[in-house]
Amino acid sequence: MDKEFIPEIIFPKVLEADLYEFPALWAKSTSKEDIDSGQFNLGQLNPRQSNTFFFLRWVVETNEIIKCLNLVLLDLRSLPQMFSTLGGAPWLRYQILVRNFYSEFYRLREIFNTCVAKASKRGLVEKREVEPLRSYFNELFEGMFKLRNALIHASVQWSGPTHNMLALNNAANRMGMALGDIKTGKPIEVEKLLEEICGSAAKPLLEESQLASSVLEKVIYTLAETSVLISAAS
Repeated sequence: MDKEFIPEIIFPKVLEADLYEFPALWAKSTSKEDIDSGQFNLGQLNPRQSNTFFFLRWVVETNEIIKCLNLVLLDLRSLPQMFSTLGGAPWLRYQILVRNFYSEFYRLREIFNTCVAKASKRGLVEKREVEPLRSYFNELFEGMFKLRNALIHASVQWSGPTHNMLALNNAANRMGMALGDIKTGKPIEVEKLLEEICGSAAKPLLEESQLASSVLEKVIYTLAETSVLISAAS
Protein backbone atom coordinates (compact mmCIF):
# COMPACT_ATOMS: atom_id res chain seq x y z
CA MET A 1 0.00 0.00 0.00
CA ASP A 2 1.22 3.51 -0.87
CA LYS A 3 2.61 5.24 2.21
CA GLU A 4 0.59 8.30 1.22
CA PHE A 5 -2.67 6.44 1.80
CA ILE A 6 -4.40 4.51 4.58
CA PRO A 7 -4.01 0.72 4.32
CA GLU A 8 -7.22 -1.28 4.23
CA ILE A 9 -7.82 -4.14 6.66
CA ILE A 10 -6.74 -7.51 5.28
CA PHE A 11 -9.20 -10.28 6.06
CA PRO A 12 -7.78 -12.62 8.75
CA LYS A 13 -5.89 -15.53 7.18
CA VAL A 14 -7.10 -17.88 9.91
CA LEU A 15 -10.63 -17.52 8.53
CA GLU A 16 -9.88 -17.48 4.81
CA ALA A 17 -10.73 -21.14 4.24
CA ASP A 18 -14.27 -20.57 5.53
CA LEU A 19 -14.93 -17.99 2.83
CA TYR A 20 -14.81 -20.65 0.13
CA GLU A 21 -17.93 -22.24 1.61
CA PHE A 22 -20.08 -19.14 1.09
CA PRO A 23 -20.54 -19.28 -2.72
CA ALA A 24 -22.02 -22.78 -2.47
CA LEU A 25 -24.25 -21.76 0.42
CA TRP A 26 -25.43 -18.72 -1.52
CA ALA A 27 -26.16 -20.72 -4.68
CA LYS A 28 -28.11 -23.27 -2.67
CA SER A 29 -30.17 -20.82 -0.60
CA THR A 30 -30.74 -17.78 -2.84
CA SER A 31 -33.89 -17.57 -4.94
CA LYS A 32 -34.67 -15.42 -7.98
CA GLU A 33 -36.60 -13.06 -5.71
CA ASP A 34 -33.49 -12.60 -3.55
CA ILE A 35 -31.41 -11.71 -6.62
CA ASP A 36 -34.02 -9.24 -7.87
CA SER A 37 -34.10 -7.53 -4.47
CA GLY A 38 -30.30 -7.42 -4.13
CA GLN A 39 -30.40 -9.58 -1.00
CA PHE A 40 -27.87 -12.33 -0.38
CA ASN A 41 -29.26 -15.34 1.44
CA LEU A 42 -26.67 -17.74 2.84
CA GLY A 43 -29.26 -19.91 4.53
CA GLN A 44 -28.71 -21.40 7.97
CA LEU A 45 -25.08 -20.92 9.02
CA ASN A 46 -23.38 -23.01 11.68
CA PRO A 47 -21.63 -21.09 14.53
CA ARG A 48 -18.23 -21.18 12.80
CA GLN A 49 -19.63 -19.92 9.50
CA SER A 50 -21.68 -17.28 11.29
CA ASN A 51 -18.61 -15.92 13.06
CA THR A 52 -16.64 -15.82 9.82
CA PHE A 53 -19.45 -13.90 8.14
CA PHE A 54 -19.50 -11.49 11.08
CA PHE A 55 -15.80 -10.74 10.59
CA LEU A 56 -16.29 -10.42 6.84
CA ARG A 57 -18.93 -7.73 7.35
CA TRP A 58 -16.76 -5.96 9.92
CA VAL A 59 -13.78 -5.85 7.57
CA VAL A 60 -15.84 -4.83 4.53
CA GLU A 61 -17.66 -2.02 6.37
CA THR A 62 -14.41 -0.72 7.85
CA ASN A 63 -12.66 -0.80 4.47
CA GLU A 64 -15.51 1.14 2.88
CA ILE A 65 -14.79 3.96 5.33
CA ILE A 66 -11.04 3.73 4.69
CA LYS A 67 -11.72 4.00 0.94
CA CYS A 68 -13.73 7.17 1.61
CA LEU A 69 -10.95 8.60 3.79
CA ASN A 70 -8.40 7.93 1.05
CA LEU A 71 -10.63 9.66 -1.50
CA VAL A 72 -10.87 12.74 0.71
CA LEU A 73 -7.08 12.76 1.15
CA LEU A 74 -6.66 12.51 -2.62
CA ASP A 75 -9.08 15.40 -3.17
CA LEU A 76 -7.32 17.45 -0.49
CA ARG A 77 -3.92 16.94 -2.12
CA SER A 78 -5.35 17.68 -5.57
CA LEU A 79 -7.21 20.84 -4.59
CA PRO A 80 -4.28 23.26 -5.17
CA GLN A 81 -4.05 22.16 -8.82
CA MET A 82 -7.74 21.50 -9.43
CA PHE A 83 -9.56 24.36 -7.67
CA SER A 84 -9.93 26.51 -10.79
CA THR A 85 -11.29 23.57 -12.81
CA LEU A 86 -13.68 22.53 -10.06
CA GLY A 87 -15.08 26.03 -9.68
CA GLY A 88 -16.63 27.52 -6.58
CA ALA A 89 -14.74 28.94 -3.63
CA PRO A 90 -11.54 26.96 -2.91
CA TRP A 91 -11.58 28.09 0.73
CA LEU A 92 -15.06 26.61 1.23
CA ARG A 93 -14.14 23.45 -0.67
CA TYR A 94 -11.16 22.98 1.67
CA GLN A 95 -13.42 23.26 4.70
CA ILE A 96 -15.88 20.74 3.24
CA LEU A 97 -13.09 18.22 2.64
CA VAL A 98 -11.74 18.56 6.18
CA ARG A 99 -15.23 18.22 7.70
CA ASN A 100 -15.95 15.17 5.54
CA PHE A 101 -12.72 13.52 6.63
CA TYR A 102 -13.49 13.90 10.33
CA SER A 103 -17.07 12.74 9.80
CA GLU A 104 -15.91 9.57 8.04
CA PHE A 105 -13.23 8.94 10.66
CA TYR A 106 -15.89 9.14 13.37
CA ARG A 107 -17.74 6.30 11.65
CA LEU A 108 -14.75 4.03 12.40
CA ARG A 109 -15.53 4.46 16.09
CA GLU A 110 -19.23 3.78 15.57
CA ILE A 111 -18.59 0.52 13.70
CA PHE A 112 -15.91 -0.49 16.19
CA ASN A 113 -18.26 0.05 19.16
CA THR A 114 -21.06 -1.88 17.46
CA CYS A 115 -18.87 -4.80 16.40
CA VAL A 116 -17.20 -5.15 19.80
CA ALA A 117 -20.66 -5.41 21.39
CA LYS A 118 -21.71 -8.03 18.81
CA ALA A 119 -18.45 -9.92 19.37
CA SER A 120 -19.31 -10.09 23.07
CA LYS A 121 -22.71 -11.59 22.31
CA ARG A 122 -20.93 -14.21 20.22
CA GLY A 123 -18.66 -15.11 23.12
CA LEU A 124 -15.57 -13.67 21.45
CA VAL A 125 -15.13 -10.92 24.04
CA GLU A 126 -15.98 -11.10 27.71
CA LYS A 127 -18.75 -8.70 28.67
CA ARG A 128 -16.50 -6.93 31.19
CA GLU A 129 -13.98 -6.20 28.39
CA VAL A 130 -16.41 -4.39 26.07
CA GLU A 131 -16.28 -0.94 27.69
CA PRO A 132 -12.48 -0.99 28.25
CA LEU A 133 -12.01 -1.82 24.56
CA ARG A 134 -14.32 0.97 23.49
CA SER A 135 -12.64 3.41 25.87
CA TYR A 136 -9.19 2.42 24.59
CA PHE A 137 -10.11 3.29 20.99
CA ASN A 138 -11.94 6.46 21.98
CA GLU A 139 -9.09 7.73 24.17
CA LEU A 140 -6.45 6.86 21.56
CA PHE A 141 -8.15 9.15 19.04
CA GLU A 142 -9.79 11.55 21.46
CA GLY A 143 -8.35 14.59 19.69
CA MET A 144 -9.83 13.51 16.35
CA PHE A 145 -13.26 12.92 17.86
CA LYS A 146 -13.30 16.21 19.77
CA LEU A 147 -12.39 18.17 16.66
CA ARG A 148 -15.01 16.30 14.66
CA ASN A 149 -17.67 17.29 17.19
CA ALA A 150 -16.53 20.90 17.03
CA LEU A 151 -16.62 20.90 13.22
CA ILE A 152 -20.07 19.35 13.07
CA HIS A 153 -21.86 20.84 16.07
CA ALA A 154 -20.11 24.15 16.75
CA SER A 155 -18.60 27.15 15.05
CA VAL A 156 -14.89 26.64 14.37
CA GLN A 157 -12.43 29.50 14.11
CA TRP A 158 -9.94 28.69 11.35
CA SER A 159 -6.76 30.44 12.45
CA GLY A 160 -3.41 31.27 10.89
CA PRO A 161 -2.27 33.72 8.21
CA THR A 162 -2.84 31.32 5.31
CA HIS A 163 -6.39 30.53 6.41
CA ASN A 164 -7.06 34.25 6.88
CA MET A 165 -5.72 35.12 3.43
CA LEU A 166 -7.94 32.53 1.77
CA ALA A 167 -10.96 33.68 3.77
CA LEU A 168 -10.33 37.32 2.79
CA ASN A 169 -9.85 36.33 -0.85
CA ASN A 170 -13.11 34.42 -0.73
CA ALA A 171 -14.88 37.52 0.61
CA ALA A 172 -13.27 39.70 -2.07
CA ASN A 173 -14.33 37.30 -4.82
CA ARG A 174 -17.93 37.45 -3.63
CA MET A 175 -17.82 41.20 -4.22
CA GLY A 176 -16.32 40.74 -7.69
CA MET A 177 -12.79 41.62 -6.62
CA ALA A 178 -9.55 39.79 -5.92
CA LEU A 179 -7.10 40.12 -3.06
CA GLY A 180 -3.76 41.53 -4.18
CA ASP A 181 -0.23 41.56 -2.87
CA ILE A 182 0.38 44.84 -1.05
CA LYS A 183 3.87 45.17 -2.57
CA THR A 184 3.35 44.06 -6.18
CA GLY A 185 -0.37 44.69 -6.58
CA LYS A 186 -0.70 41.32 -8.28
CA PRO A 187 -3.50 38.91 -7.24
CA ILE A 188 -2.45 36.52 -4.47
CA GLU A 189 -1.40 33.05 -5.61
CA VAL A 190 -4.27 30.92 -4.35
CA GLU A 191 -2.53 27.73 -5.49
CA LYS A 192 0.44 28.32 -3.18
CA LEU A 193 -1.82 29.12 -0.23
CA LEU A 194 -3.81 25.93 -0.83
CA GLU A 195 -0.63 23.87 -1.15
CA GLU A 196 0.41 25.09 2.28
CA ILE A 197 -2.83 24.41 4.17
CA CYS A 198 -3.77 21.22 2.29
CA GLY A 199 -0.33 19.72 2.85
CA SER A 200 -0.27 20.62 6.53
CA ALA A 201 -3.79 19.23 7.00
CA ALA A 202 -3.28 15.97 5.09
CA LYS A 203 -0.18 14.83 7.02
CA PRO A 204 -1.69 14.47 10.54
CA LEU A 205 -4.97 13.14 9.12
CA LEU A 206 -3.04 10.44 7.28
CA GLU A 207 -0.91 9.52 10.30
CA GLU A 208 -3.87 9.23 12.68
CA SER A 209 -5.82 7.15 10.17
CA GLN A 210 -2.90 4.82 9.49
CA LEU A 211 -2.64 4.23 13.23
CA ALA A 212 -6.40 3.59 13.43
CA SER A 213 -6.18 1.05 10.61
CA SER A 214 -3.35 -0.77 12.39
CA VAL A 215 -5.19 -0.84 15.72
CA LEU A 216 -8.43 -2.06 14.16
CA GLU A 217 -6.63 -4.79 12.25
CA LYS A 218 -4.91 -6.05 15.41
CA VAL A 219 -8.20 -6.19 17.33
CA ILE A 220 -9.96 -7.99 14.48
CA TYR A 221 -7.10 -10.51 14.13
CA THR A 222 -7.04 -11.21 17.86
CA LEU A 223 -10.79 -11.84 17.97
CA ALA A 224 -10.63 -13.94 14.80
CA GLU A 225 -8.04 -16.20 16.44
CA THR A 226 -10.33 -16.48 19.46
CA SER A 227 -13.13 -17.51 17.12
CA VAL A 228 -10.97 -20.28 15.63
CA LEU A 229 -10.06 -21.57 19.08
CA ILE A 230 -13.73 -21.65 20.13
CA SER A 231 -14.69 -23.53 16.96
CA ALA A 232 -11.89 -26.06 17.50
CA ALA A 233 -12.99 -26.68 21.08
CA SER A 234 -16.68 -27.18 20.22
